[in-house]
Amino acid sequence: MKFKILIALAMISTASYANFIPCCADYDGDGLLDPAVYHQDKGCWEILLSSRGYSTRLIQYGLVGAIPIVGDFDKDGLVDFACVIPDAGIWAILLSSTDDVVMFSFGNDEW
Repeated sequence: MKFKILIALAMISTASYANFIPCCADYDGDGLLDPAVYHQDKGCWEILLSSRGYSTRLIQYGLVGAIPIVGDFDKDGLVDFACVIPDAGIWAILLSSTDDVVMFSFGNDEW
């Protein structure tokens, strides 16, 4: 198992994209960590799902330059895709339970 994870991480680390942020989590709900990166220059997620033999899943969710946030915001046991745009203080969360997008402002300079 450790060998498969190392291969998966090597596949992501040699990706042709330059601007990415690691954001590993259990995206498929099988109890195993899935290697993942958020490509800031494309605004998309690239995930190697452990439940599918570490096959690649691309998720187009986010904006160029956004910072990915990983968490279970709707408490359904699955990781939700979320991003924050730091300069604007805008958060956007794609809820896995409903596919609804929740947006709010928090952390900007206009307190």
